[in-house]
Amino acid sequence: IVLRSGRRYGKSQLALALIDQHCNTPSEWGGQDKPSVLLVCPTNVQARDIYWKTGLVEARWKGRAKLREGDCEVILPNGGRVAFRGVENAGAREGQGHTMIVIDEAGLIPDLESVYTRTLRSMLMDTGGRFFVIGTPKGHGDYYQTLYDRGIGAKRDPDWLSFQGASIENTYLSADEIEAIRRELDWATFQSEILGIPTPRT
Repeated sequence: IVLRSGRRYGKSQLALALIDQHCNTPSEWGGQDKPSVLLVCPTNVQARDIYWKTGLVEARWKGRAKLREGDCEVILPNGGRVAFRGVENAGAREGQGHTMIVIDEAGLIPDLESVYTRTLRSMLMDTGGRFFVIGTPKGHGDYYQTLYDRGIGAKRDPDWLSFQGASIENTYLSADEIEAIRRELDWATFQSEILGIPTPRT
C-alpha cells in the first residue's frame, strides 16, 4: 500500500492503526507465530520525534504493551515487536524477517530505491509480509512516485494499492487555515505540501 498525502493528513496515526491491526491478525503473519514490524523513517531522530516525543506510541499502546522508549520498540503481549528505526539503522536488522514494514516520510529518503530494493524488500521474503509506504511528495521523491504508480491505473500491479489524500480531509484542520496557507504559498508548494500532489521536476 502506498499513501501520498499532504501535511497533517494523519498518516502517522494511520500507520500505527494499521500496525496495531496487523499485530492482532495472525492470518497476516505469513505462518509466523508472532508479528514483527519495522517502521523506518529518514533518520533515527525523526523516528523518535514523530512517534515517541509526540505521544503517538503511548496513546496507541499504553497499558496494552511494554513501551521501550530507549530502544524505540514496543513489545506486545503476544510476543510480537514493533521497532522504530531511521534509515541509517534499518540495515542493522538485515537477516531478520518481518511480517510488516512501514516507510514513513518516503519522499525525504535520498536513495529510497536502494533502501527498498537492497535492504528492506528481502526482509519480507520469508513471510510474504505487508509493505506500507507513506509520505508527502517532496525532496528526493522520484522512486516514491514509482512505487505509487504501481498501485494505480489500468496496468497496476495486483499486489499494490495506492491512495492520495489532501490535508483538508483531516477534519481536525480548519478550512480557513488551509485557505490562508493557500494564499501564502506558491502553487507548486501548495500542491505538494497540502494536496499531496508531486510537482514536475525542472
